[in-house]
Amino acid sequence: MSNVEAITDDIVGKAYMENFAGNIFQKADDEERAKKATRATATKFLAAAQFMEVLRCFGDLDKEVLSFSKSHTNSRLRIRLDMRNTSVREF
Repeated sequence: MSNVEAITDDIVGKAYMENFAGNIFQKADDEERAKKATRATATKFLAAAQFMEVLRCFGDLDKEVLSFSKSHTNSRLRIRLDMRNTSVREF
């Protein structure tokens, strides 16, 4: 494991975490835009925001990352409220 650059190099590790969180966000965003959002979609937004918070380990967050994290949280809340206000049941 000491050979894995994402573990031994902070810059590579930060980029890896940003990409990982971005991929999770993209999946959730695609579901939401396709009007197929579920609780799992809200959970994906939450997970993406939490992975963005992990980036604090590498120093202060960029403005772009901060707005990205807020976007995840807002999307998650919007989905949860929409689900609460509709009678759609998940199976």
